[in-house]
Amino acid sequence: IGGYGMQKERRLNLLGTLTKCWDGTPTVAVRKGTDPFKQMQLEADLQESETMLSLLLMMQPNVASGLFNDLTLGQGLDSRILLVAPESLAGTRIHAEGLPTAKHQCLDRFVAKTRTKIAMHDRVILDCTTDAAELIRQFSNEIEQALDPLVGEYASIPAFAGKAVAHALRLTAGLFRYCRNDAGPVDVDIVQQGISLMRFFLAERLRFASDCQASEIVMTADKIKRWIKRRTAIKDQGKRLRAGDEITPSMIQRAKLASNTGKADEAMQILVDEGVLRMGRRDRANNGRWRISYVLTRGNL
Repeated sequence: IGGYGMQKERRLNLLGTLTKCWDGTPTVAVRKGTDPFKQMQLEADLQESETMLSLLLMMQPNVASGLFNDLTLGQGLDSRILLVAPESLAGTRIHAEGLPTAKHQCLDRFVAKTRTKIAMHDRVILDCTTDAAELIRQFSNEIEQALDPLVGEYASIPAFAGKAVAHALRLTAGLFRYCRNDAGPVDVDIVQQGISLMRFFLAERLRFASDCQASEIVMTADKIKRWIKRRTAIKDQGKRLRAGDEITPSMIQRAKLASNTGKADEAMQILVDEGVLRMGRRDRANNGRWRISYVLTRGNL
């Protein structure tokens, strides 16, 4: 994550390449001295194989947050990631005897079968029943409605939710190959399992996005608080802040402490709870736009 390819000047290229690999687009890294004929042959082989990238990464929460901030560069890789963010187990990891023999055997069978499937390089075109196809269509329509920017459940994660159907189909294909050994067409039961898994990943992404947003607002509030403390200490009477002075979200945005006035307003409400600010005016101007302000209190800095 913090390696050569993720440096600022190379990050866009790497994220774009990973996106192409996920989509199955032939991607060849050209190195100095590469035989042009071999390169063309490799590209042709990749085009024929339609190989798609699957990658498992495990990282600490703070590293993951930083990674997803980088992915907002617009290359689309974040929408292709199935995220799982489990709650911390700190305080519950009490030492006990090993797993029962039955569970060990179950895990061993799972690992063995998974390795066998990974080693298979055969291409299989999967057909599905009419009922299964209808279920996929219904899920697609459901996702589309949930993307409504005003009332949609997934309005806060539009890029990822926009790939929900594609993810569900890939999950369904993996389940089918693992559980059914490619026997018969893809039926409703296996499609339902794939969709259920995708609903889990949608819920996880919503939770992760909410946690990240909350953390961002708290950090913004802290920056505003430190900015206020500096402004109350400066000697220039024209720039100095005093108790009773009015501070607006637009002032915070102009000071580059928040990306927009909405986030500035949320952060300033935290400072109201802390007693640093109190509510000022909150009304509409003649042009219909809201006028929002806060007033600096005397203490709690």
